[in-house]
Amino acid sequence: MPLLTRKKQFALKVESVEGTAETLAAADVVMEVEETEANYTPEMQERDPLRKHLSPKGSVVGIEMGEATGRTETAPGATTTTKPNVDRLLLACGLQVHTARSFLLAGAPAGTFLPGERITGDAVGDGFFVRLDTLTVTYVEIVAFAATEVVTGSISAATATTDATPALADVGFGYRPNSVNPDSFTAAVMADGIRKQVFGARAEASLEVGGTGQVGFWAFTMSGAMTSPVDSVLFAGVTVPDDVPETFKNAAVKTDDATELCVDTFNLALGNTVARRSCSNAATGVKSYRITNRRPVISIDPEAELEATINFFGKFAGGTLFSFYAQIGSTAGKRTIVCAPRVQYQEMPGGDREGIMIYSPTLLCTKGGHPDGDDEVLIVFA
Repeated sequence: MPLLTRKKQFALKVESVEGTAETLAAADVVMEVEETEANYTPEMQERDPLRKHLSPKGSVVGIEMGEATGRTETAPGATTTTKPNVDRLLLACGLQVHTARSFLLAGAPAGTFLPGERITGDAVGDGFFVRLDTLTVTYVEIVAFAATEVVTGSISAATATTDATPALADVGFGYRPNSVNPDSFTAAVMADGIRKQVFGARAEASLEVGGTGQVGFWAFTMSGAMTSPVDSVLFAGVTVPDDVPETFKNAAVKTDDATELCVDTFNLALGNTVARRSCSNAATGVKSYRITNRRPVISIDPEAELEATINFFGKFAGGTLFSFYAQIGSTAGKRTIVCAPRVQYQEMPGGDREGIMIYSPTLLCTKGGHPDGDDEVLIVFA
């Protein structure tokens, strides 16, 4: 009987022991994916002795490894206390998760806070600024801010004071890089009766929007050890929340928290280097995969402007560091927000869109204002 390409599930679970495959269950199918596949790609060791004839000998299976790929829609969880469906995927990409919250200011700030910059209070508060709506600050929380606390931006030096009743409230979740041993995962593509599974796996992913008015997707590649695929029925009783995504409109794409850019497409590549840990003690020859480096890059295609209006080339030639903000969806509680406190143009090729001049720059996300780093990009579901 032929197997159907549309009958697939993607399961993902954190490993209790790195490189030891977890037993997957229906509860581990936490997101619905498109274009998913897993490929078993062992190293085939050729045997090529010199002989009387030219007939080849069979190869020997060496290191066993593979990749699981796919893409899934980006959307916050159904409530402000429900993590997004991509939570496990982002953790596999070497990110850490914090609660996103809001608090009320007593008055307008002195100066302008920058998206993604660290903010600290003169008492206890600590976190990362996301946005300001009138007097309500959205931030990713490390330590909650207290009443009448003076808040200072680590890069902008902007200041503000929290209200006597700051009205702290949960608004979602925020993710930022994690350089300290992020978890490994077991992932499987269940393909209408065949299970293709990687373990000891970690991932690279990119947030992609193909055009204005379109849904955003997380496209991912999970690399890990892999044994030969086996027969296995699809999981029954799977319940995946249908978190309906909003589209790329009213996106507020801007730099310096002020200069709005008219873009059509958007891409954030986390830029992970996912390296194999070869180990002769492992049954597959692979202990696990590790994230050994990262270089997050944003790609956009803004309409060109005079330098006096938007100094694209002034910033590029000067190596200037500046902030970046964009959102997919515009309704509070439905947005996927990307903040970067210090980006830098890496290239500025020109182009055309419907007869309108555009640029297609890439922006490197660099270290922000936290002394311990891990703050070059912030992804917030709120």
